This record gives sequence, structure tokens and C-alpha cells, in this order.
Amino acid sequence: MNPLWPVEYLVLWAGLLVAGAGFLSWRASAKCRRPIRLLLAALRVGGVGCLAVIALNPGRWAESSRLKESELAVLVDRSASMATRDVGDSSRWEAASDLVKEAARLAGDPAGIKLYVFAGDVQSVRERGLEAFAADGETTDIRRAIEGVLNLSRSGSRRLVGMLVLSDGRQIATSGSLDAAFRARSQDVPIFPLVLGGAIERKDLSVEPLRRQYVTFKGQRTRIGARVRQSGLGPIRPTVRLLDKAGAVLDEQTLSFEGDGEATVSFAVTPETRGYLDYRIEVALWEGESTRHNNEARVGVAVLDGRIRILMVEGVPYWDSKFIAQLLRRQPNVEVISVYRLSADRFFRVETDLADAAQITGSIFPDSEGELDLYDIIIFGKGAEYFLNPERVQLLRDFVRDRGGCVLFARGKSYNGVFPELEALEPMEWGERFASPFTVRPTDAGASAGLFGDMLPGPADPVWSKLPPLEFAQRVRKIKAFSEVLVEGHGELAGQEQAFPVVVRRRYGKGMVVVVNADGLWQWDFFPSVKDASNMYQEFWSQLIQWSATFSEFLPGARYALGLSAHAVHSGESVRLRVTRRQPEAGAPAPEVRVLQGEAAVRTLHPVPVPDEPGRWETVFSLEQSGAYRVALHDPPDENRDGDLYDAIEVLAAPREQDNVSADPMFLQELAEASGGRVVTADTLAPVIQRLDADEEAVDVSRAIWQPAWDRAWFLGLTAFCFAAEWFVRRRNGLL
Repeated sequence: MNPLWPVEYLVLWAGLLVAGAGFLSWRASAKCRRPIRLLLAALRVGGVGCLAVIALNPGRWAESSRLKESELAVLVDRSASMATRDVGDSSRWEAASDLVKEAARLAGDPAGIKLYVFAGDVQSVRERGLEAFAADGETTDIRRAIEGVLNLSRSGSRRLVGMLVLSDGRQIATSGSLDAAFRARSQDVPIFPLVLGGAIERKDLSVEPLRRQYVTFKGQRTRIGARVRQSGLGPIRPTVRLLDKAGAVLDEQTLSFEGDGEATVSFAVTPETRGYLDYRIEVALWEGESTRHNNEARVGVAVLDGRIRILMVEGVPYWDSKFIAQLLRRQPNVEVISVYRLSADRFFRVETDLADAAQITGSIFPDSEGELDLYDIIIFGKGAEYFLNPERVQLLRDFVRDRGGCVLFARGKSYNGVFPELEALEPMEWGERFASPFTVRPTDAGASAGLFGDMLPGPADPVWSKLPPLEFAQRVRKIKAFSEVLVEGHGELAGQEQAFPVVVRRRYGKGMVVVVNADGLWQWDFFPSVKDASNMYQEFWSQLIQWSATFSEFLPGARYALGLSAHAVHSGESVRLRVTRRQPEAGAPAPEVRVLQGEAAVRTLHPVPVPDEPGRWETVFSLEQSGAYRVALHDPPDENRDGDLYDAIEVLAAPREQDNVSADPMFLQELAEASGGRVVTADTLAPVIQRLDADEEAVDVSRAIWQPAWDRAWFLGLTAFCFAAEWFVRRRNGLL
């Protein structure tokens, strides 16, 4: 029913009207004989009942339907890679054209084949045919083409039953997700790719920086590294050059490749001015290269003019601690104060200027935040328990966690027995003593952290096997969360080789904790038989100290820290920027951050406060134009500050169609499986075309019509008869 009013009210009123009509008819014919009275009442009730039926409006919805013919979409890739001639004696484009003709022949009904071409966008071919197009598209976006066909099919008069994609599968556009395939599956439109072409040897010579930004100090020698790769060019000897901002060549190296492979180059620079310096590493284009935009890389060097301020405390003095302190005092960018315990209440303090050495009474260790904040790194040797109590340990933890300080345990476990308050700060849980000789080897995590393979020799460098073995270390029961093993020790225990952590770092709040789980490293400089490993002791400690200071969240002396979620992104890709203040202050204004390309500011960013994290601001931004950028935060300089903070980011050049023309069958297979289809060949094309026979009856729900059951001549005649007969009987009986 489709009643005029709500059915619950209509039934009630209809019942009342019918009953009332019968009652009034019975009262009005009181003078007539009983049979007449009954006849009149029945006629009245019948007529009013017919009107009630009309008000209830019984009937049914009549849906509009028609036979909807099926349609198969054929998508032909017209990108430039389709011009590659590797399908027999033909190009991929020519092979695709032949397959389109074969599909039309198998279909029988040409109207059932809807032909499209695509590169970046999809385009309907219609009456022009493939002869009007060529394989010259500058990009390929298969995902976008599928979505375009799905959108166009919604307004067509035929039902889309599938897509035949003739392509080599090169998805050049940055978005290669399968969302389009999932959408096709939801609409019961499976995708049937037919892969054209195969693997093509790629000829390329490229250079990639090991790091995009370096942090160093004025007057300090710094090495800038890069990785050079070549493929498909055979034996070559390319020259790699380091250029400054003005384009002047500062240094160059010639590499020798016998075939495909990679090599690492390293250039030394000694900045003499504070600020940010741009360098470019380039290798000349080689004849036959397919990719020409990866032959240069840009790196930045942030040069500081302050000093790393270090407090070194030693409760059980030994050679290692003395050598480390002497080494640090020779570094021009380090200011160190070392304190040694002589007896229960007598200590010896030595500053950077050895003339300031003095014997003092009473444990000398900072007892307030202000005193601790004078230092960037706190170094512990053995006997930390002679300097620390629970209150000082809490200050030390706050120094690392809340104010971005760094703690370095330079001789392994720094206390005897247990020290629960200090154990919470350490990156591991200590085990028993390792009593056998062992050698050290950096880990991949150590290389990723920027310490090895860059500042120090990498894991594969033979220098590590030439160093004399060490004998003093502790085994480790457990590595704590957010900890990384940068160096492993390898030695024999009970006849089996054992590996254990030697250098471990842990991010702890805003700061960092580093443990060197070894004692006696001074031996590395006292064995003349290892001449190839000379100066490794000095290099290890000087670079570890600088890495600890510059790879913490805060640079030495800086009030703010600047961090990016990524340093190499594609055009339009989002990057999260985080700014942190070392010591949050209520009401402190949000810092202003600028994105610079060269000296020109291209963006100004205003980070917003992070809820429930005082002193932190975040924002998200993206860059469209490829190139090297730097992100700068200005911290107004004074006698205790270093001024501007920088971080580097590179927007990678978009891949080009001719960079790699090898077919990619795996992407097409994933696309087909996600849509419910399958990869086909020229020999298995017929079953796909046969899907055109699956016509169906299409129902248009939006055009459904209500067909009432009372809209009939006999029903209207019955209604009229009831009222007319009542009138006639009443007139014959003199009731009018």
C-alpha cells in the first residue's frame, strides 16, 4: 500500500466513517420495512468502504528495466617506453595495436569494445582509431587511467564487464597504490593486464651523498662522503668532483669500475667561517646514460663556532681516562673539565688549561640544574658511585630527558655492584664479566646512525680486523627499548664465538646516553705492528665525542632543536617539522621557520604547539619544485648561543619515462589480483572477450512507478453503483 495518510491513522478514521455511515443510514430509514433498511445500510457501507480503499491506495511499485548490453574497456599505454622495440621485430606500441585488432575480431560486435589510450591521463579513442596516436607520453599513470575509465563508464549506456590493459607496466607516477584496483573490484570490473616487453639493460652513472647535512666546527677538518654507482656502462673511469657554492672545484677523485658496482668517495673540507655552506658533488655524464638527473648531489655543512663543554669524572683513575682527557684537551672545539678521586674526600680537578689544575676537598659534581646546564656531555669512567647520590642521579636524568643533555659511560659499567637509580638511565642490563679477548666490529645500525662509514671507518673496512684485541668488557643481559647497538664485540667463550654489545646508544627523552662497554682501548695506540690502524684511538674518541654532541637532539649551546621527518622526498610529499625548546618557558612565542633555496626564502612556516608537550611545536609542509633546500630557525644570538639552526631537505626530481624502460610485470600482476582479474597473454585473450556475452537486465530504481490496484473500471463502477443504488432505493421508498 501507498496510503494518502499514515496507515495507522487512516485505518482508524476509515473504520469510524464506515461504522458512522451504516448507523446514519439505519436511522434515516426507520419508517421502512426491515429488509429495505438492511439494503440501504449495506449500500451506504459498501460505497464508503470503496472510498476507504481508495484512500489506502493498495498496489505495487513497477520498476523500469531494460536489457543492458555489456562493454569491455581496452586501455592502451601510449607512454614513451612503449616505443621500445622488444616484442619480436615490433615495438610494444605496434604489438598493442595488433592486439586491439585481434580483440575486435574476437568480439564480433565492435560496439562492445570501448578503446582508450593513456599516459598521464586517459582519453577515449572513439572514431579516430589508434593511428591518430603515438607512443610519446612523458609519463605513465596506470592507476589514474583505471579510475578515469571507471568514472566514464558510469554515464555510459552499456555495463562495463572488465578492462583489458595493454602496457609494459611502468608506473612512473609517484602514486602506485592499488586503490584503483580495489575500486574496480567493488564494481565487479576485473582488470586483465597483458604485459608487453621485457627487461632492458639500464645504463646509468649516479652519485648519492652519504649524508645530506654535516655539523662541524670552525677550523675542523670534516669529511664529506658520497656513494657512486654504475650499471650497464662496462669498464669506466669516472671522475668525481667536489664543488663549492660558486662552482669552483675544491677536490676530485677518479674511480675505476670494471663493471656494474658501487664505490665510496670522501672529500675533506676545513670550514673557516661560521654559518651554512653548500657543496655539490658531481660526476660527469657518461655516453649512453639513460638517466641524466642523478649525476650530482648537494650537501650542506652547518659550521658552529662554539665549543663542546664536557665534564669528565673518574672515581677509579686509570690509563684510559687520562688518555681520553688528554686527547680531548687537544681538540680546538672542546672545553673539558676532568675530576679524579684521590681518596675518600680529596679530588683533583683539571680544566682545559692545565695551569688551572688544583686539588680540592669534597665531591665535586653539579648539585643543581643550572650547574649541570653548563655542560653538553657528562662522561663517567669507573667509580661513579663516589660522585652520585639519588638526588644527583635524578638531576642527571632530568638533564638528559628534559634538557637534551648527553651522558657517556666511557669504561663500561661505571659502578660496583648495583646502583638502581643510575641503572634506569643506562641502555642495557649488565651481565657477568667477559673474560676472553675479543675484537670489535661496527654494526649496520652504527653505519645508519652516521658514526661509522662516515666519521669513522665503516663496518666492511679492514682496519677493524687489524686492531689488537681487547680484554675487559661485560656481557649484557638485555638491551632496553629505544637502544641501538653501534659496535659489537666478538670473542670465544666455552669454545664458541660469542657476540655482545660494545657501543650502545639510547635516545632518552630529548637527550642521549652512550655506553662504551670496553676498557683498555688505549692499547690501540701502543702497538707499532698495526701501522695501518695508527691514530684509531684518537680518531675513535674524538669522533665519538663530536657525534654524541651533534647527533643529540640539541646542538651544543643551542636553545632550540630542529628536526624533519625525512630529508629526501618526492614532489608534493608531506614532511613533518618539529621544533623543541631545551628549557620550556610559559608564554614563549612560537618560533618562525623559513625554507630557503639558495639565499631566497620560498616558504615561511609557523609551527603550532603540541598538546601536553610544553616547549614543542610541529607543522607539516610540502614542496613542489625539485632541488636542494635548507630549513632555518633563527635563534637570536648572544654570548651563550650559536644563532641559526639548519636542516637540509632535497626534493627529488620526478622519475622520467626513459629512465628505465624495462617492463614491470609484477606491478600489473598485483593490480590484476587486487581487482579480481588475472594477467593474460595473446593466446588466452579469447576468454576475456567472451565476457561481452554476459548481458543483463538493468533495473532503474530511480524511475519506479506506483501502480494502484483500485485504478480499474470495475472498481470505479462498483463504487458508483453503491451510491446510485442507495439513491434509487431511497427515492422509491419516499425517503428523499
